[in-house]
Amino acid sequence: MAFKREICKKIVSEPEKINLGSHFISLINEMWHYYTYQINECHEHFSEEAVHDLRVCIRRFLSLNSLINQITPNQYFNDIKSFLKNQIKNLSRLRDAQVQILIVKELRLNFPELNLYYYDLLRKEEKLVNRIRENIDILSSDELEGNIFFLKLHINRFLQSEKQNFDSLKEIIKNQFESILKIKDNIVPENPNTIHRLRLAFKEYRYILEHLQGLFNLSDKLIANLRKYQTYMGNIQDYQVLYIDISKFAKKQGEIPLKAFESILLFIDEKKVGLINEFMNNSDMIYEFNIFNGRLH
Repeated sequence: MAFKREICKKIVSEPEKINLGSHFISLINEMWHYYTYQINECHEHFSEEAVHDLRVCIRRFLSLNSLINQITPNQYFNDIKSFLKNQIKNLSRLRDAQVQILIVKELRLNFPELNLYYYDLLRKEEKLVNRIRENIDILSSDELEGNIFFLKLHINRFLQSEKQNFDSLKEIIKNQFESILKIKDNIVPENPNTIHRLRLAFKEYRYILEHLQGLFNLSDKLIANLRKYQTYMGNIQDYQVLYIDISKFAKKQGEIPLKAFESILLFIDEKKVGLINEFMNNSDMIYEFNIFNGRLH
């Protein structure tokens, strides 16, 4: 059974009057419970789903750590960030391989030349799963626990003024939204990397709003649309990486003529262009996510 996160959705009637120190300590406690639960799930019931949930959990934890450091810079930020990033490295590689497996599994029905690449992906997935399984017993939250404890003490000490803290938090969110708009304005559809830059910045903004959903009374619809917008860009990146990886594989393998991969790469490129067009047609949806534009959603 998946662990349910609820604290961030609890509605706050007068957010500008609450003690943000206490609020963020509650968020950390919730995140810590969520994180240790997912660690235990991987220990006791190792599965693709458990690994996926842990990866998502770590990304959320990283975003909360970053947000807290923006509000109250602290000496624990870098150690927490480094620890979590080291944990997520192999988990993310597995996710990337599994996404490609799902895509290529369908494509190979029309492009049998992809069978060679498909089985190469399966071998890669098996190696990553075995590596994660072998290291799962040493995957521990103990090293992180001390830094989290002292971070909460720091928050309790330095986040005291309700109005000042709330204004600082609003300013951080406003600045982050303005920065993603600037990135959006510099998108060149012919260059998927410009969309990828927006994707990375937007993901951070999305996680911040998810953490603060209850504080700013953000609707479930808004949160769902944030994820939808992220998915548009994620699909583009998946096909961009697939195109690059198949190109590299085609050059290094020696069983199939390089020319045989041309039609496959053309198909993937056309699919990517279609996804880019779909995103560009919906890109102005981003303006819905300015939560201080006259009202709170």
